[in-house]
Amino acid sequence: MMPKGQQLLLPVSPLFIAASILVGLAMNILPLGRVVWTPDWLMVLLAFWGFTSRSASA
Repeated sequence: MMPKGQQLLLPVSPLFIAASILVGLAMNILPLGRVVWTPDWLMVLLAFWGFTSRSASA
């Protein structure tokens, strides 16, 4: 068991967050065709980083 107040994961680098958002933007721009099951990658990444690292993205 972990002691209370100790984080399980290390904080994420803001450079890594920016790089992953740029990759998500590039995946949105790629001409893969508009298929129903293709998510909006940029929105998925923004939601993920917004929920998981509030201090780095806020």
